[in-house]
Amino acid sequence: MFLTGIIAACGVLFLLLKFGLNKILKHDILIDIGATFFLIWIFAGTFSGMMAGLVAGAIISVFLFVAKKISPPPPKPVKPKRNYRFWQRARR
Repeated sequence: MFLTGIIAACGVLFLLLKFGLNKILKHDILIDIGATFFLIWIFAGTFSGMMAGLVAGAIISVFLFVAKKISPPPPKPVKPKRNYRFWQRARR
């Protein structure tokens, strides 16, 4: 039960990390809820299957929480300098 949950969580985390950590962490709550419900639904049928899905969801949740706390915030984009005198063309 626990081994199945750990293997399923590692598989889902490896697939998520292919998208890039910053993209995942922007939507961490939705990914956490979706992955947990998906894994519980996939392993539904027996009690040990439901527990394997729940363990995998818990592992994914802990990973996303720790990754969000550890990763630095993304850099702010640089604003372009505005040309308020656009009617005055530079003469060559």
